[in-house]
Amino acid sequence: MSTKEIRKNINELFRSHLRRAANNLGRASSLLQLYYDLNKGKRGRKRTEQTDILRSAVVFLHATLEDYLRSVASVYLPQANAESLNDIPLLGSTDTGRAEKFSLGKLSSFRGKTVEEVITESVHSHLSRTSFNNIHDIVHLLTSMSISTKRIEQYFPELEKMIKRRHQIVHNADLMERPFKGVQKPSSIDYAQVKKWINTLTGFTSSLMAELINTKT
Repeated sequence: MSTKEIRKNINELFRSHLRRAANNLGRASSLLQLYYDLNKGKRGRKRTEQTDILRSAVVFLHATLEDYLRSVASVYLPQANAESLNDIPLLGSTDTGRAEKFSLGKLSSFRGKTVEEVITESVHSHLSRTSFNNIHDIVHLLTSMSISTKRIEQYFPELEKMIKRRHQIVHNADLMERPFKGVQKPSSIDYAQVKKWINTLTGFTSSLMAELINTKT
């Protein structure tokens, strides 16, 4: 297969992952629409059971972000140079998730496989344990892929807010931080803000794909 054909196949994989992200964003938008339909024309503070629909959308948005980043990295990293691969441990060589030196015997379990297959399996295993809990994590991944962030930096502030809110929802049930208090109310959540995060993630995924396609592997 020629270099041009390989490049074409890689770009098509990038596009397929963008379509997957778009489908997931559509699912988050459906949750937003459900909330809107339930509260259309109503005023005043919304019931927690209803605003939990918005919280679910936020959690789903973060899952969409992580899934997209892992997906494009799974295409890019197996083709990357040695420097980019140095931080990825050989499959089965460590339990820490960090790249470590390994003895020749570790390779015995890969007999019959090509170098490309071993690299790809190691990358996929590493990515399956990778999470993105802040913008630094995202930048670190893209830097390891030699991807410029200039095209997507505009989305970072809102993505950081979305990630932090998802953390509050998942780890604190979105309750206001009032130590040593009894029953607490969830923090308020705004329809317009969640819609903005959907639009932000839509722009981020599209812009990142354009950068990936313009970057030579």
